[in-house]
Amino acid sequence: MDRISRLRGSDTSYAIAELIMSEIDDKLVSKIGNNYHRYIDDFEFGCKTLQEAEEILSVLQEVLSSYELELNSSKTEITKLPEEIDPQWLHELQKYKINMSTDAVQKRSLLSFFDLTMNFLEKEPSEPILKYAVIRTSSHIVRASNYPLFQRILLQWATAEPSTLPIIIDFIAFYKSAGVNVDLAEVKRTLQFIIIENCRQGHTSEVCWSIFGMILLSQSFDKEALLELKKVENPFIALLTLDARSRGLISATYNFPLWESLMNKNELKTENWILAYEALRKGWLPSVDDSNYLIDAEGFSTLANNDVEFYSTDLIDQYDPKANYQYINRLSAEELRYFVHRDVPLRRLPF
Repeated sequence: MDRISRLRGSDTSYAIAELIMSEIDDKLVSKIGNNYHRYIDDFEFGCKTLQEAEEILSVLQEVLSSYELELNSSKTEITKLPEEIDPQWLHELQKYKINMSTDAVQKRSLLSFFDLTMNFLEKEPSEPILKYAVIRTSSHIVRASNYPLFQRILLQWATAEPSTLPIIIDFIAFYKSAGVNVDLAEVKRTLQFIIIENCRQGHTSEVCWSIFGMILLSQSFDKEALLELKKVENPFIALLTLDARSRGLISATYNFPLWESLMNKNELKTENWILAYEALRKGWLPSVDDSNYLIDAEGFSTLANNDVEFYSTDLIDQYDPKANYQYINRLSAEELRYFVHRDVPLRRLPF
């Protein structure tokens, strides 16, 4: 439901939305019974016939209308059961065996898996196929000789589906730390392309992950990417970019006028509060009037005096790209080198 969806955001908004939806529940139960499930503003009804489903849909819309609400037609459908539990693409990708026996076999296997993934993506573009394919490869160590191919596959997937970036950035950083010759120029071009395109589209999460990737891999920012970043009013994009500047990845003389204009006490009461707090506290941006407005800012003065921070540069410095991947994380340095490079024999079997 459109208006309820727009209402959601803060905890207060959730409470107001739930009050309204509880009233709607009471009216629905009195008209059709309680054979349904609701999660916030999503409804799921169980019906015996198509006619019953259509009648319930009509009643639901009638009840919603009394609160000046309406169904989102793009998310409303009547589905005939039984329904396939898992889609075909998931079955096929799950059972595909990525063969690791030799360099040549692994290369052919990776190419076949890539082709299979892209074929399914063409048929089902709205399904999370690429995200699953990326996760599927995390249980395999790609040999150094095949890494250039693997990186090109990963970057194509990242460009097609930027939501895969958190995992792909981890993989690239992991192989770089393992001594593999990573094509950082290609990675930089891809991440900056994603930054530029998603800044223009207002997709802030994708931009944040791309900036994080640039920081993690110590890549400098080009002018075209900075021109797009400086236009975006988002505190998280701003903090990540300012962090990159503090690390020398952006010229120290490069200015961000929009973010500088937000450095005042009033912004502590807006959605930009974390930028107004952290950028001043860390010395990344001066206040508009060169004052330290945190000294007497209610609540924030206490936080500042106790060195409370919400953005930690230390956590980025200490970030371990393999920590979230059990298969990779349990390998010792010796075992890791063996599986990636195959140039030093193992003294013992790891498994």
